[in-house]
Amino acid sequence: MDRTLWYDSPAREWNGALPLGNGRVGAMVFGGVAEERIALNEDSLWYGGPRSRLTPDARANVGKIQELLFQCRIHEAEQLSMTALADVPENPAHDVPLGDLGIDFRNHEGIPVRYRRQLDIENAACRVTYELDGVEFTREVIVSARDQVLAVRLTAGRPGALSCAIRFTRERYAGDLSHPDDRTILMRSSGGRSG
Repeated sequence: MDRTLWYDSPAREWNGALPLGNGRVGAMVFGGVAEERIALNEDSLWYGGPRSRLTPDARANVGKIQELLFQCRIHEAEQLSMTALADVPENPAHDVPLGDLGIDFRNHEGIPVRYRRQLDIENAACRVTYELDGVEFTREVIVSARDQVLAVRLTAGRPGALSCAIRFTRERYAGDLSHPDDRTILMRSSGGRSG
């Protein structure tokens, strides 16, 4: 059975993008032609930064709850559980997006033919292919669980036809972005936020 989702146009919104992830790193691939957007997430990014949610009263009350259960005082055990075992705070902080990886392709102003954006579910790989001015372009994106990395492979059917600029943006919870060298983007949290 074919386990591939495919579309004949790029995603217009986040819900239409193709999801990839390994449990820690997530990506939504939009599949644009002149501009690719890959929305990124990473599981350690939470609004408000890291914090302990351990309940200080839990240990002292477990025995009391067990005793109430043994006495068939279920309602009382439930009430004590709700107050003594609930996480602190009760509602966890929400996660925040890592940001967007943008790939701006040069000389991609024309209208592509044979466009296809697909998600190979069995191999957890996203592939975008199209032809533009007689050249076939291919973009492959994976998020490896073994290597804990997101990888993007760009190819073109003619030498020298592939030219792009890569950027990273993070708007709402920006933190501090710097470029220690030509190949590195370093992000530090600011304002008490994890990142």
